[in-house]
Amino acid sequence: MPLLEVKNLSVRFNTDDGVVHAVDDVSFSVNKGETLCIVGESGCGKSVTALAILRLIQSPPGEITNGQIFFNNKDLLALSESEMQKMRGNDIAMVFQDPMTSLNPVFTCGYQIEEALLLHRNLSKREAREQAVEMLRLVKIPDPHKRAGEYPHQLSGGMRQRVMIAMALSCDPALLIADEPTTALDVTIQAQIFELLHELKQTRDMGMIFITHDLGIVAELADSVAVFYAGKVAERGKTRDIYEDPKHPYTVGLLHAVPLLDETQERLHVIPGNLPDPTCYPVGCRFYDRCERKTEKCLAQPLEFPAGPGHMAACFHMVP
Repeated sequence: MPLLEVKNLSVRFNTDDGVVHAVDDVSFSVNKGETLCIVGESGCGKSVTALAILRLIQSPPGEITNGQIFFNNKDLLALSESEMQKMRGNDIAMVFQDPMTSLNPVFTCGYQIEEALLLHRNLSKREAREQAVEMLRLVKIPDPHKRAGEYPHQLSGGMRQRVMIAMALSCDPALLIADEPTTALDVTIQAQIFELLHELKQTRDMGMIFITHDLGIVAELADSVAVFYAGKVAERGKTRDIYEDPKHPYTVGLLHAVPLLDETQERLHVIPGNLPDPTCYPVGCRFYDRCERKTEKCLAQPLEFPAGPGHMAACFHMVP
């Protein structure tokens, strides 16, 4: 059985402008020790999917309207709130996008790690403090004893992100969700964070979902990839298949938009148009207005079609 299996997940938000179908009939799975990268443009439902797995969708205005989320063969959507609280941070942990807003500015970094240990591990305050320092050492923060007593504003962006990772890993979760954890960091720090996450995943044999809009980093991290577009999965498969033999026109457009350092490239490829309005998605394929391969057949909603072993694409006209 997969470590995590998401089946036909749908999430909507009731807003003043109408009903936003942020995630619509999404399915994927993650095995133990595997990294799944979820990629796509901003607003395609990546972060909402992650929040839905942890049942952190604010209601109202949001609600999970359909689907099942199985973790270790247990349906998370069927659990009570108290049962779910025991799983958050313990069995499933999440690293959020912005560490400055995710960390509490009035508590020290060490205390915020200790809090999770006291809640889930039943340690004494002294044991929790020692474990918090050890976690800071694990994520390669220099002088961890000193840093544990400092506040988030006293640390750099890279250090704060390492504190977030230490907090997420403190209870040894089976699944880690990293939601664009390097967005606000410079390239050098990004590389260090990627290396750290990869190293920790291997040593702990945990599953990981890595959410990003940058296909340039996916090849280094991912075992498999799910390409999201307008709340749906456009294509999913092993990383090698997605990079070497992409089938959905949207995936091809994303890959062509990645700058190549070893070739002369006057202009980057641009996918024409914009994401459709999530309050009134078009009938049929949601990529229809931007697709160069569209025909009248695409006015019907495409299902996922097999493109190879473990490789699926939701397109009537897959790229040969």
